[in-house]
Amino acid sequence: MPKKKKTKAVMVDGIPIMPISPAEHRRLDRRIKKKYEKLRRRYPEVHGKKVDWISHWHEEGYLSFNVRFTDGKELLDPV
Repeated sequence: MPKKKKTKAVMVDGIPIMPISPAEHRRLDRRIKKKYEKLRRRYPEVHGKKVDWISHWHEEGYLSFNVRFTDGKELLDPV
């Protein structure tokens, strides 16, 4: 059986960067999946709908966006 090669650090701008272990990769994947689920729960009424267009604008220091769906409904959210 061939022996596996040990991964080495890669130099990026003079800083050694070690590769991510499989355990840490799984942990990061779980965190990302949990974050995406949380974001999906924020607007459950729009989950799975098709978007017609999205517009955004700045007003008095606030960013607002408008999402128009193909069924005619709109979501307006000041961020």
